[in-house]
Amino acid sequence: MNKSYSEFNSLIKSLLDPNFTADYERVDTWTSMQTLIVVSAIDEHYDVVIAYEELKACSSVKELYERVVSKVV
Repeated sequence: MNKSYSEFNSLIKSLLDPNFTADYERVDTWTSMQTLIVVSAIDEHYDVVIAYEELKACSSVKELYERVVSKVV
C-alpha cells in the first residue's frame, strides 16, 4: 500500500462531520451513518472490505489503518 497513515487519517477526518463526532479519532464515537461512509471510502480508496464488526473492534483511527494495511493484497 502506498498510502501513509497521514493520508488515511486525513481521509477519515474529511468524511466525518465534527458536529456529530466529538473525537473523530475514537471509532466508538461514530454514528452508524458515519461508519457506513468510512467503510465505503476504505473500499473505494484501498480496495479493502472491512466488516462492520471489524471496524467497531478498532478503538482508534490508527488501529483501523493498521487493520486496513493488513488486508491489502
